Amino acid sequence: MFKPNVTYLESIITRRLHGQPLVLKLVTESLRDHLGSHAPSKALLLSFHGPPGVGKNYISGMIAEAMFEGGLESPYDKLHREIPEKVQSCQHVMFIFDEMDKMPQNLIDTIKPFVEENVHVDGIDYRKTIFLFLSNTAAEPIIDKTLELRRRGVNRESFRLKDFEQVIITNALGEQPWCPDLRIEGLTSPAMGDYRNTNTRADRPVYKHTEYELYMFFDGNNWRVGEEQRTKATALMILEDKVMRPEESKKHWIELRDGSWEDVPEVQVTCLDAPPAGGPHVCTKIKSYPCIETSIEEHEVMCWLFWTCLSQRTVRRKTACSQTQYFCCDGFTQLGTECVKGTGFWQAELLSHNLVNHVVPFLPLEREQVEMCARDVMLEKGLEHLLTGAKLRQISDELRYMPKGEKIQYSEHGCRPVRSKVSMHVKS
Repeated sequence: MFKPNVTYLESIITRRLHGQPLVLKLVTESLRDHLGSHAPSKALLLSFHGPPGVGKNYISGMIAEAMFEGGLESPYDKLHREIPEKVQSCQHVMFIFDEMDKMPQNLIDTIKPFVEENVHVDGIDYRKTIFLFLSNTAAEPIIDKTLELRRRGVNRESFRLKDFEQVIITNALGEQPWCPDLRIEGLTSPAMGDYRNTNTRADRPVYKHTEYELYMFFDGNNWRVGEEQRTKATALMILEDKVMRPEESKKHWIELRDGSWEDVPEVQVTCLDAPPAGGPHVCTKIKSYPCIETSIEEHEVMCWLFWTCLSQRTVRRKTACSQTQYFCCDGFTQLGTECVKGTGFWQAELLSHNLVNHVVPFLPLEREQVEMCARDVMLEKGLEHLLTGAKLRQISDELRYMPKGEKIQYSEHGCRPVRSKVSMHVKS
């Protein structure tokens, strides 16, 4: 039976989930917003990312416990072949897809219709459904980012969500060169770089390149960059280091600025080198764009009395130019200039179409969090009389930590081995 209690969910996450400061607010607020809407625009899709043993499955059980009477034993969170059959019987259904990174690629074709902004699919309304995707993808980048921040002395409670969102998205989408530096109507300077607000327009923000006489502005559909007269423009696809495709730029701006022309102090535009032509798993497409064709023509002029001479003049005509773009084929991501097998084809497909409501980063756990997990297991087993700092240290010492020899280390398998280690120490 569907009996949602987000307040209860907040309390059990706070008590039971350790070392994940980015998870509590993101998960509970997204659930509260979705459940509080009489007619949500689409199903809620939360994508959990991180290394093993850090709480992705654990919190899924907590969500089920707080949403349904019976928790994980409720029939409404079991994944069946026929998703429509389950939703037809009850609109409030939760599907948990574990190890999404190991799912076949064609699975995405089955799931996409249920998470798109469709009022009905074959007469069934999926907008109140909840999907949880769990995977170990982006684990390494999340670990690297965590270690980088901790080495700089940043406490994990001070981590910001945006520090990890882009790490996950880049890992899924790959480093694709979505904004090649096209020469459009004489635009020859490199377009990538830093742009700062010029405050020259009252109706919209305009940004000037810090090194060149280039200006970036939003035309209502795309970010564009041009020379001072702003007639020589090419669309740019990256705003504030967030990868965007052309069709996403307007939507991203509206979501980011709540539909207003609110200024941001500066914008960074970054482009990457394309993979080499003819390389393994490299696909191509022809990009057409307006340009100016320049030619030299001879013509007669009066040079002396009745004498005529031949002179040359430069003629410019508007025409269409094209450029072959090289990019990694579907299922592959760009690493340097090579296309390697992607770790998240399903992520790329869902993220590029804005179907994932939130990516939720789960951080690697340090010794402190491991000992908190051990304490919870001992309390659960009624072993309060054995609960000492020395005992917790003995248990945490049994786990393997990485990177070896460094001051800041994380548990290689999170809290997953803790329960067996506690049992071993109690018996000894």
